Amino acid sequence: MKKLLILCISILIFNCSSDDSNNDNPPEDTVICEKAISVDIFNTSENSASITWISEDTGETTPNSWIIEIGSQGFTPGSGTTSNTSSNFFYDFNNLTPSTTYDVYIKSNCGNNVFGQNVGPFSFTTESSCSTPSGLNFYTLGSCGFGIDWFGQGESAWEIEYGESGFTLGTGTVINTSNIDYYIEEGISPNTTYEVYVRANCGSQGYSNYTDALVVTTEQNTGVSSNFLTGNYLLETLSDGAFTGNGLGDIFGAPVTVNIQSGPNNVRDFFYTYYPDSFTNTLQFEFQLSNNGLVQVGLNDTLSYSCDNGATTSIVLGPSNQNQPYNVCDDSVIEFTFFELYQGTGSCGASDFPVTIRLTKQ
Repeated sequence: MKKLLILCISILIFNCSSDDSNNDNPPEDTVICEKAISVDIFNTSENSASITWISEDTGETTPNSWIIEIGSQGFTPGSGTTSNTSSNFFYDFNNLTPSTTYDVYIKSNCGNNVFGQNVGPFSFTTESSCSTPSGLNFYTLGSCGFGIDWFGQGESAWEIEYGESGFTLGTGTVINTSNIDYYIEEGISPNTTYEVYVRANCGSQGYSNYTDALVVTTEQNTGVSSNFLTGNYLLETLSDGAFTGNGLGDIFGAPVTVNIQSGPNNVRDFFYTYYPDSFTNTLQFEFQLSNNGLVQVGLNDTLSYSCDNGATTSIVLGPSNQNQPYNVCDDSVIEFTFFELYQGTGSCGASDFPVTIRLTKQ
């Protein structure tokens, strides 16, 4: 009898141990719902898109429907717009907002409140309702500018953005126009590569996508044209010469308009009155523009000035001995420095007083 009791207790203990070990494994009737894989979003338009997927195919339970949730990029699952579909394995999104980025999640449904893993987000952006320009091209090319044109789709306004090759959109030069062609010359330099983008401006409907980049390399500078830096210019003295501190005023006087003329070998000259507050001498000032973009000031006319002791001094406006660059593509403003030289005796003995002037096109 005692042996029989021990045997029954042993069987009971064994059976309890077996039950405990089974707690680590799911019950035989647990349903695992296969999740979606190979998700792809395509056929994106202004207000629609399509999504396709396949089931994971792990040998577990095959879903009988799918729950698809969509919302603006960054939305929290459960707060978006949910659709149920029994389609294998395709769904269309409609009534979307143009130019908007969406996130999508997809979850399998095996029935009886059994769901697979919620997979996502998968992101896409709808197209703009404003048509992207086509056929962007350049039709003329020079060293200091180039013309571009494109085709619109009924729009009436466009935005051009350009910069040197490699620039980031949003940091370039922006031009707005109502024409489908434009000649670009602002900030353009010879022998330089630029990227140009165009997009349509549709007002309340926003902007279209940008075109692909148009890459243009300007030609090398071949010389200064005869009408470059000619005509009426406002002359301003930025730093003055020797006599200003002695009460004689600016070397050219207050800002005054001068007429710049073109001469041989890229020479430019204008006439001025030397220290007009004190003298009436009219002189010719001459400088030269080199083809590689440097200003060179030559020796200008001299005049004789008598110091207090009666000594006569020659006054020369001459070179600054500096390489002074100018923009070969822009003659709207130019600045350069030269010397006012005193070559005499007595109290007039002095030399090399720098004078800087600015010429602004009128």
